[in-house]
Amino acid sequence: MLASAPEYAFEHFGSFSGSKNADGLYTSGFFFIPNPDLQPEEVSTWEASISFVYNQNLTLDMSVYYSVVDDFILTTATNTPESDFIDGGLISATSHNENTGEITVLGVDVEINYQTTFDIATLDLWANYSYIDGEFADQVRDIKPEAPLTSKHKVKSGLTYRILNKYYLSASSYWIDEANTYTPIIETPSDKKIQLTAIL
Repeated sequence: MLASAPEYAFEHFGSFSGSKNADGLYTSGFFFIPNPDLQPEEVSTWEASISFVYNQNLTLDMSVYYSVVDDFILTTATNTPESDFIDGGLISATSHNENTGEITVLGVDVEINYQTTFDIATLDLWANYSYIDGEFADQVRDIKPEAPLTSKHKVKSGLTYRILNKYYLSASSYWIDEANTYTPIIETPSDKKIQLTAIL
């Protein structure tokens, strides 16, 4: 169980235009409102790992995991704008944090490590490849896009050169595939566009 921070349930912000309508109410185009009914996310993960020691210098590690996130929290527009959220005001569109559905993720990590020793120095080389794929069953919008905030492929590598265990020289490189941010634009009942953002 991953309990959401209180700010996710009770945060609110917005502003008024400063002008009034014919009924004497201050107008606002948008407000983010609290959702006291927000439930915690429930996360379950199953993982299997294996290590292969080729010799004292070379090792290979691999892990496979499967994760399920229930009641995933996402910022979304309310079904009906709470136009009277602020007394004396008229709000055209409102959104809040909401439990929207389930995320399932399958991932694989592979890492290779090599170490060799010289007279007064040691050289460590390593490389890692990560693959992740998943689906988000969005029950609010009844769609199933890819899992949000994930990159399918990641490649990392690096080296460390140590002399007398006192001096270190390290270098690393990273390549990360394009991430799926899942920020669709939807139309609210007031015909104003709202961008959705995932919360982790």
